[in-house]
Amino acid sequence: MFLTKIISSFAIFIICTNSLISQNIQGTVMDVESQKPVPYVHLLNKCTYEQAVSDMEGRFQIQGRINDTIQFSSVGYHSGYQVVSKPESLAIKLFPVTYNLKQIDVYSKDPIPQIYRSEVSFDEKPNLLETLAHPISFLYYRFSKRERGKLEVRNLMEYERKMAKVSTIYTKELVQKLTGFTDEKLDDCFRFCNANIELSEGDDEFSVKYKILELLAKYREQ
Repeated sequence: MFLTKIISSFAIFIICTNSLISQNIQGTVMDVESQKPVPYVHLLNKCTYEQAVSDMEGRFQIQGRINDTIQFSSVGYHSGYQVVSKPESLAIKLFPVTYNLKQIDVYSKDPIPQIYRSEVSFDEKPNLLETLAHPISFLYYRFSKRERGKLEVRNLMEYERKMAKVSTIYTKELVQKLTGFTDEKLDDCFRFCNANIELSEGDDEFSVKYKILELLAKYREQ
């Protein structure tokens, strides 16, 4: 009986210890509709703040532990979350973002303005010459709700693209390089930076380093 209790306690200890050990978690990210791999997906371990990016085939590797939550985000897809329950390969499926834009129908009682109708459409703000050459198209681009909706989508995608680039600069490795911290002290400092740093789409390597050094001074004061 006593031996049985010892064995049971030892088994529980092994299970609990394994749940605290960081492992190399692997898997693939797929598009839920096309079933094709999604490349360059940004991964973030919400518990340890480890980061990674999937390759061209949607394959990824990231450090994590049992019960850690992994966030998956990519331009054009809704962010996904996966709790690590087993040390097995993860099959992640992301749902594409769908933007519904209202249709605008333009009617004219006078057929004469059709002479000035232009088939030119602008995907970005036209210059002066293009505006003078196609005034009707410019007015449609400038005042159409549909075009404003398309512009908002383009701006959103451009913002996410720039922020994805910034996230490749701001990493745990950079914090370690600037601070010289390791192990638990590095983890604690990185969590402090994640909670307080304010990144923007205009940040580059120099500005990110400056912000980390500012936070490092506050961290040492605590």
